[in-house]
Amino acid sequence: RVRRMASWSEGSAVINGSEAKATPSASRHCFAVGEAVSGGVHRWTFELHHGHAEGDQNVHAGAGLGVCVGVCAAEAETGELPATATTAANEGVYFNKEGMPQFGVLPPGHRDVSKVWDGVIAATQLDTPIAVAQPKKTAGQVESLEAARKRQREGEELAAGESGSVGGAVAWGYNPLEGSAYVSADPRVWGRLLAKIGGGQRASKVAVTVNLDTRALYFALDDGVDERVPVELTVKSVRPWAMLLKEGDSVSLSSHS
Repeated sequence: RVRRMASWSEGSAVINGSEAKATPSASRHCFAVGEAVSGGVHRWTFELHHGHAEGDQNVHAGAGLGVCVGVCAAEAETGELPATATTAANEGVYFNKEGMPQFGVLPPGHRDVSKVWDGVIAATQLDTPIAVAQPKKTAGQVESLEAARKRQREGEELAAGESGSVGGAVAWGYNPLEGSAYVSADPRVWGRLLAKIGGGQRASKVAVTVNLDTRALYFALDDGVDERVPVELTVKSVRPWAMLLKEGDSVSLSSHS
């Protein structure tokens, strides 16, 4: 049964009761956490809202990019990250010598073409020409861009059979863009791909259930059935957790049971 309406309590996102909203910071993640619980079974329902920044010509491009909802360790660090951990002025999207999009530190002579790829501006509007000719964008290349961003921010996918509890993990969540579960060693920093959920299904409503006695984690997408995540939680108490990236995106906590 529902015990009470859940709400966010702290984090770097803009928090208004049950809603946590991404701050207008070009490419930096922000996060929100709720009240801690320990022992037994707990379930939170998250509702995801994909907004868009003013001037964005493609509202649906990358919907869910940088969003993750789930739980983090109650004692996980939630203070402001050092500037060195949050600032990367020379980071962006560029095309490699094969003409494929990459996300990371820009090589010498390359411009950040994030806005071009996302459809916000035309290539001709860049201050300087793109270092590598922009190829025609196909569905496969869009996935390549998402994968490139994922690899750079999260590291490589966990190997088959590798536990999501390795590496001092303290946060576990679901990303609607990839339809996948992620694990992170810091709730303020994007983590690593863990497993596809629901066959990679995208969702706008996610129920997150933890059994802290058996260390189990489950996700249910859009009122579907619970699916156990291949991970064993390593903590005794957790908090609801959300990570956001794109301005206008928000996550609401609708219930806790």
